[in-house]
Amino acid sequence: KTGLKVGLDKGREEGREAGLEEGRRQATAGILQHLVTQRFGRLESITKARIEGADMETLQRWIDNLLRAQTLEQVFESRLESR
Repeated sequence: KTGLKVGLDKGREEGREAGLEEGRRQATAGILQHLVTQRFGRLESITKARIEGADMETLQRWIDNLLRAQTLEQVFESRLESR
């Protein structure tokens, strides 16, 4: 393979992986939004935007928090202490 072909193949693969990662992040955000809505009721648009704009690590932390949260605000704390 030529250097150009190798570079193009690598670029395509990295693009595919980035696309898959973004797809997983969006799916996780959608699931979190659904669960939070089921638990606490309709969400304000600013809360929806916060969820949709979060990175995967933050979304996972919020999902963990949701399991113990008594209020909507507790879902979005840095780290909810075990009770």
